[in-house]
Amino acid sequence: MGKRRQPYQNIYTSQGLTLHDVALQLHHLNLNSNGFSNASVSSFSDYPNLTSSGCGKEPSVSGPIVPLKRTLQERVVQTESCYFCGYGHTELGKIDPNMIVFCNQCERPCHVKCYNSRVVKKKVPLEILKDYLCFHFLCCQECQSLRVRLEGMEKCEEIAFLGRIRSNICWRLLSSADASRDVKLYLSQVIDIFKDAFLESTDAHSDISDMVYGEGEKDFRGMYCVVLTASTHVVSAAILKVRVEHAAELVLIATRSECRKKGYFRLLLESIETNLRACNVSLLMAPVDPEMAQIWSDKLGFTILSADEKKSMLESHPLVMFKNLVLVQKPLA
Repeated sequence: MGKRRQPYQNIYTSQGLTLHDVALQLHHLNLNSNGFSNASVSSFSDYPNLTSSGCGKEPSVSGPIVPLKRTLQERVVQTESCYFCGYGHTELGKIDPNMIVFCNQCERPCHVKCYNSRVVKKKVPLEILKDYLCFHFLCCQECQSLRVRLEGMEKCEEIAFLGRIRSNICWRLLSSADASRDVKLYLSQVIDIFKDAFLESTDAHSDISDMVYGEGEKDFRGMYCVVLTASTHVVSAAILKVRVEHAAELVLIATRSECRKKGYFRLLLESIETNLRACNVSLLMAPVDPEMAQIWSDKLGFTILSADEKKSMLESHPLVMFKNLVLVQKPLA
């Protein structure tokens, strides 16, 4: 590395290696005709493709089950109540102080009047509605602070330099709100990686695109794509959602097919955990294939939730969940 910057030199994995040391293991990779090597990273066990979507080509998942709190107001008016006052009174289609709007960060519902009672600068209902549609409505100071920390996360961080291919391995945090050419290039690769991983689950393909681009009827705004890149190639990718300070959800994670079993998955996951800790997030949750759950537990430090624990968690946290998958969690504090 010479005099190159080494930001992960003092961050250790559970195996006692620094993220920097782990990434340097990739230094020994050689490029094949597709730009990637068939060699393995010697410091890692020969893991299967550990994807939170069960992406090892098993047709075990279908489209995501999106909780009511992620949908439009008129679909939840019968089930939701204001987070601040506890009452659900509102009149559909009427823009007034009793209108319920969902926070664009924590996704909790609140009356316009209850929001205004807690802030110094009051806003008229129409202004709050416009903020919501632009994804700028934040219900409290905690949500405002979390949004600032998330937007302040390092958007591109060099983890290692691969001398043989003269390329950097970089962590990148991508948002569909960024219209730059580079981001569009990476996001299109992310979609290809996930669609390949979901080859047997064609029902999920449109939802994957909506998640990556933060659009669609199910309101996937606020999701981030986290990727590892080598040169202009995305080698591993994840979809991450952070609603509240204490919890984050790893919706999907997968590795490019020709890059699997080389340690990229583990490196991406360790990088995600490190950056979430920097944002004071204390819990990471992920839906995983039942056949892979024990590996997530034994090798990656996650705890498998029972059916009752999963039900309770989904009631308190509006996670994007997939059919037939189990829920695992890992404390980051």
